[in-house]
Amino acid sequence: MCVAFTVGALAAEPANPPFPRLGMWWLDANNEPPERIARYDFLCNEFETEDLPEKLDVARKINPALAVFRPFSPTETGWFSGKKPHPVTSVLPSSFFLQKIGSALAGEIDAEATVLRVERVEDGSGAQLFHRGATVVIGENESAKVLAVDRKKKTLSVKRGWVRAASPHGVGERVAEHVTFWPKTWVMNLAESCPRAELLGSGGKVNWLEYYFTFVVNQHHPALGRVENEVFMDCARVRYDGILFDRFEDHESWLASSVDDGEFDLDMNHNNRRVTAAEFDASWQKGTDRLRDLFAERFPGIPIIRNNPLTVRFSEYNGQVYETGGWGKPSLEWWERYFVTTTHDDGYEDAYFVGCYLDWFKKGKKPVYVMVEVYEDEGMPDKSGGHSNPLEKKNFVPNYKRMRFALASTLMGDGYFSYEASTATHGAGGLMWFDEYDNAGAGKGYLGYPKGEAVKLENGVWRRDFDNGIVLVNPQPKPCLMRLEKVFRRMKGAQVPRLHNGQAIQSFSMPSFDGLILLNESQRSVFSKDLSGGDNVR
Repeated sequence: MCVAFTVGALAAEPANPPFPRLGMWWLDANNEPPERIARYDFLCNEFETEDLPEKLDVARKINPALAVFRPFSPTETGWFSGKKPHPVTSVLPSSFFLQKIGSALAGEIDAEATVLRVERVEDGSGAQLFHRGATVVIGENESAKVLAVDRKKKTLSVKRGWVRAASPHGVGERVAEHVTFWPKTWVMNLAESCPRAELLGSGGKVNWLEYYFTFVVNQHHPALGRVENEVFMDCARVRYDGILFDRFEDHESWLASSVDDGEFDLDMNHNNRRVTAAEFDASWQKGTDRLRDLFAERFPGIPIIRNNPLTVRFSEYNGQVYETGGWGKPSLEWWERYFVTTTHDDGYEDAYFVGCYLDWFKKGKKPVYVMVEVYEDEGMPDKSGGHSNPLEKKNFVPNYKRMRFALASTLMGDGYFSYEASTATHGAGGLMWFDEYDNAGAGKGYLGYPKGEAVKLENGVWRRDFDNGIVLVNPQPKPCLMRLEKVFRRMKGAQVPRLHNGQAIQSFSMPSFDGLILLNESQRSVFSKDLSGGDNVR
């Protein structure tokens, strides 16, 4: 959940680490030693608890270029904190949660009733309003889990007091399904028009975004007061370099068709009345903009970036995380949209499909922080939150080609690169380390700095030159013959020995959807200090 947030004095200019620049989201900071944390140049992690501030200080001494961004998730809250209902989620009013169009109670119930009689279980077109296994709000302060739906009797069999406590309710009180995108979480109503509620100690009526900002910044929960450290943790000793808003999209009307239950109507006004997608998105963007502005005013100068979906609002953010799927089945059109397309309107629909990675470094609000995050397993967890960690499989071998293609694509710009196990685990599922990260152990930052921008060659391959070598990426579905102007050398490593064989190279075939780093023929060991610190998978 959210925590108090303290920002240290910002440097006049951000660090400028050499390339490749490496990033990681949610590594296991408690169990990773500072030497391994320092391998990365950009981290999205919390460092408030126990001895983590001191561990981070050690990592920063090892790698002074390390930038740490504090992730926040204002659009979702978890159901449980361990085995108990989450202490914050359990006391929030129903209006703070995003819901579907629902129904109303057709009869009174006490706190023990397990069958709810409702006015309707279908909408006007016959689509179901309630589904087995879903969670519903009842009135203003309770949630329940649906065990069964009787469409003929218009009743719901439910488990009462699911996260939020059971209580009596009268005829006409609203019953509607919570919206869930990520397993075991509820989507919050970040729309500007979210109905306001007066909570104990809030000093007046607030909506969700105002409430969220208040207890993040002030380390105070109006309804609970200051609570134990598992919810609010002191981070005054952590000098964060920026803020990352996770799943902080301008528009969220797409949620209406994103779940297994089929399309439904979203109810941002908490009144069972439908609004158009355009009305919903306009209010949602006003909400995200206002929350961003509140943080920017509270922490002047702090870089603020966001996660998917992608945006072209370069002047309003300092960058974003490209947590994009598609690496498993790439296409040239897909690659060009994410990385190099520069002709577009500034509307959301174009932004969703046009990534404009290279544009960030020309047009983005300075300083710019962009990370390309790629997964071995791109799949979503199941509804229960279950997932398969590929690193735990016997004889696991990473998809080296996917990693090379993604890393080389990232090196066409000045972003950070992260390759992680899965969407469910991020870096906490285990850290992979590749020969391309440190020239097979010779040292990080071995490419030095770019000598110019990336260029597209006549054969469709993209190239970028660096102090100590070149990077090539072929985003096409066919191999290309390469004839370089001089001899370069492959790095020498053990992971893919047919490629990392140390041989001189000038003419060769570049495979489809692949990337390649080649070193200058004269390059030997002019590298930065080795920060590899060992690895889990090499």
